[in-house]
Amino acid sequence: MASDVDQQPPAFALTGLMSRGGFSNWVFFFLSDRVVMADLGAAPAIRAGVLAGLRTQTAIDVAATVADSVSADQRAVELNTWCAEVRAKAKRVLELDNADVLHVRLHLRLLANQLFLTGRDGTTTKYVLTKRSEADSVWTRLAQRFGNRCEISATPLFRIVHRVAPFLTR
Repeated sequence: MASDVDQQPPAFALTGLMSRGGFSNWVFFFLSDRVVMADLGAAPAIRAGVLAGLRTQTAIDVAATVADSVSADQRAVELNTWCAEVRAKAKRVLELDNADVLHVRLHLRLLANQLFLTGRDGTTTKYVLTKRSEADSVWTRLAQRFGNRCEISATPLFRIVHRVAPFLTR
């Protein structure tokens, strides 16, 4: 019989989020029990140590898919360590329990995809995803974590272009 730990979706980080017209660079950590959102301010996110974390995250993901030598516990420890480092350098940190996230929507657009996050208080915040190529993997991970509280939408223009020339929407 599988334990509750086996049922939890894997923890992951999402970088390359912007808000307030690019004046805030965000890193989201989707940990086992909560979402930690760190605002690194207008300075490039790389200066805040995100590049080192990206290397760690990529190494964790590659090791997880290629070899079984890296356990889920080890990946979680490394992600928590990176979260603590980024959190220490952040201008603002928001934290929500997974249960406090009422709704997550990934909105696909031609210019830049958007992520909308609605908390328990009903406030919805919009973030711009700067990495268009990650939309599929982001959607898969968010759907695993939030289930029916997660939705994907697209503008009519995005749908048309995606149908006619899908390479333009990736």
